[in-house]
Amino acid sequence: MSLLKRRPEITLLAPPAIVAGRSFGVRARLDCPEPLPVDGVSIELLGTGVWMTSSQYGRHRNTMPFARWVARPVRERRELSAGEHEYPVTFALPPDVPGSFVGRHLSIEWTVRVRVDIPWWPDARAAFDLWVVASPHVDPPPPRVLASSTDGPRGRKPYAEVSLGSSALDPGGQLQGRVALSNTAHNDYRALRFTLVAVQSVPGLLSPFTSHEARARWVVPLSAPAEDEPIAFSLRLPADLVPAFETQALSLKWFLEVKVEITWATNLELWIPVVVRPGSVLEQAPTAAPLAVGSDRLALVWAEAARRSGYELRAGELVREQPQGRRSLRREHQGRKGLRLRAEATFRDLDLGLRAERGRLRCRDPEQARVLGEHTDALADACPVQEADDERIVCVLDDSGTRVESVAGLAERFEALWQAMWLARDELPPPGDMAEAVPWFRAAAQRLGGELDVASMDVWGVRNEIPYSLQTQWDDDGTLARTMLEVRPSLPIDARWHQRWTGEGNPAPMPEGLAVLVEGSQGLHIDAAAIRVFLPPGRERLDPHVDRLEGMLEVARRLSGQGPGYR
Repeated sequence: MSLLKRRPEITLLAPPAIVAGRSFGVRARLDCPEPLPVDGVSIELLGTGVWMTSSQYGRHRNTMPFARWVARPVRERRELSAGEHEYPVTFALPPDVPGSFVGRHLSIEWTVRVRVDIPWWPDARAAFDLWVVASPHVDPPPPRVLASSTDGPRGRKPYAEVSLGSSALDPGGQLQGRVALSNTAHNDYRALRFTLVAVQSVPGLLSPFTSHEARARWVVPLSAPAEDEPIAFSLRLPADLVPAFETQALSLKWFLEVKVEITWATNLELWIPVVVRPGSVLEQAPTAAPLAVGSDRLALVWAEAARRSGYELRAGELVREQPQGRRSLRREHQGRKGLRLRAEATFRDLDLGLRAERGRLRCRDPEQARVLGEHTDALADACPVQEADDERIVCVLDDSGTRVESVAGLAERFEALWQAMWLARDELPPPGDMAEAVPWFRAAAQRLGGELDVASMDVWGVRNEIPYSLQTQWDDDGTLARTMLEVRPSLPIDARWHQRWTGEGNPAPMPEGLAVLVEGSQGLHIDAAAIRVFLPPGRERLDPHVDRLEGMLEVARRLSGQGPGYR
């Protein structure tokens, strides 16, 4: 026998997934290149809890075994001949052991370790990872209704009730439920945000350390919800969820956080304990299919990004539409520079002089710019604005859009910037040189039955199904320029009336009753959609402007077929 011994190559044959509470077999295979004496062969099944800690020297991996079984198919000295030798063993896992889990701070690992004891020579060792699924016997908690306050709705305070179809979650399945909101007339409910939270507990220096990890997020936008009317939701759950567990020092619990976002009020938060049921496990391993590549993989990436961000996937781009405007995210080709991601929001004219300045949002009036910056600067730093005007904002990311993280991350950051911009929009003061005119504009809005937008000093409304507006306009340098009166008939305006008159010379023929309303104005613009009259800027009593606008509404009413027509 040679003094130099060649250790055998060790491989392991094991099931692709193992269910706790059931027996399973593994086979250790030793491939000996030459005859080899051994003192024994041991096969060990080990369950280990792993958690990470940080110090000034970096991150550290900590381990704590919680389960161990050892089988010794070879106990006495013998000589193995050259070639392959197989040693089958069977293990029986108790039903209460935790399954495999990978979290941000805590992981559960199952390992089979094979050791060949070679006399007077370093032993041959090998370790193989197993995937263990928790026992399928889980009793779901009974259904119940959770409320934001045990006292029910009180006064004008926000209030919400939540119920789940089942508190037992199936990985990859649907979580369905309902939310009802009260005092909707006194609270501006903006959105429902759901977060599936994994609460992980690991040993700490003095006491256990608990971390909260969001494993999935969903957003359901709200638009004028009705009082106490149930709002149904259906959430697609991730497929990699595992049941909760608790060992002597480690634990995992699941909660669904429901957050109701409210403007000018404290958000409502409800934490609902839930149970994760084990996913189905096939007794035999299925035939492996090739992984998706190219366009197939890209379609899966964008579908997953849409799910994570709460957007809708349409024709290869992520889209979200609300009454305030439309947001989209798509891949954009730059020629030689390749592909990049472009996030764009379009909305009605804000009339603020909105612009992009060093990646941040700014507007015409200094005080309005300050308020806008307080709400959006931090978010714009994470999602720089490349282009902006009163009808759109654009952010780009130098990324080809082939990874879920980059696509979903940009969508989430852009959505946060969008929401912050609209929140700031509702809080903007009037322009500095128009603050004293606010009472006159409120009186004009009341007389017209419209709504005053204080930030832009515009009055909007609809009368007899005809939209109208009284808009204050500024020059590029921020100087107050003029007031525009606009009506939009419900039928297209005949081409014979179309014109653009700038106040010089005589205007072209116009519909009956409009000529007297144009006298003394600075211009007239008629196209198929609208009639616009331009006047000197209004700062004080706006009764003459309101008189003209009401006359224009009468003209528009006849053009819409609601009165005597024009020949």
